[in-house]
Amino acid sequence: MVSYMKDENSSNNKSAFYAGMLTGFLTPAMVGNFIGRNMYYPKSDRWKLTVYTMMGNYAQFVISITIGGLGLLYLHLYHHQHYLSTWQLTLTIILIIIPLALFIFCRPILQLLPLQRAQTAALALKNGPSMNSIFGFSVLRYLVFLLQFALSLYAFSNQFSLIIFVWISVVFLLVTLAPSLFLGKIIIRESIAVAVLTLVGFEATPVLFASLSTWVINLILPNLWAAFQLKMKSK
Repeated sequence: MVSYMKDENSSNNKSAFYAGMLTGFLTPAMVGNFIGRNMYYPKSDRWKLTVYTMMGNYAQFVISITIGGLGLLYLHLYHHQHYLSTWQLTLTIILIIIPLALFIFCRPILQLLPLQRAQTAALALKNGPSMNSIFGFSVLRYLVFLLQFALSLYAFSNQFSLIIFVWISVVFLLVTLAPSLFLGKIIIRESIAVAVLTLVGFEATPVLFASLSTWVINLILPNLWAAFQLKMKSK
């Protein structure tokens, strides 16, 4: 989203990106990434950048909910185990449909609201990156995380099967829905991963190491690099 902003200073764009990583890392569910980014842009651009960033965050949320929800439905219907009660099955279907529908019809909904900020947000979305590109990038990012976790799990447990991708999607679904304070839901992620994947026959220790390693690779190392880059620029 930062790259879409019209700024001739590429260094400024990079700094905004790094600052967004750090503020997102330190806020619940990573939603604060727009705070750091806004620091590097004039007030006239901040609202637009906030809209783009929040839409990117929401797209990632929708992907996690949709794929994880479909994974849960698959396990319930086709894996010879009825994991969900009737009300849980209904709730899962609703959980898939409503966030996805809100993403698809986001701009028309905002246009219908009698609020100036909603109208401004709708205009920003109209003139900004396409919803298809936002959705596509979010899917790609999700698949990278999914593959990373599966490979880490294989590295620590020496166990692998295609169905594990479905179970990992359920882990991501539950982690997405879990409350968060900061640090990328550390401990919460690991607890959910162990609780779910031990049902498939994995030992708790390999699952714990797999979850922690992906956390380090995707959050700790990038944020250390971002902090280093901002520190170097401030000198």
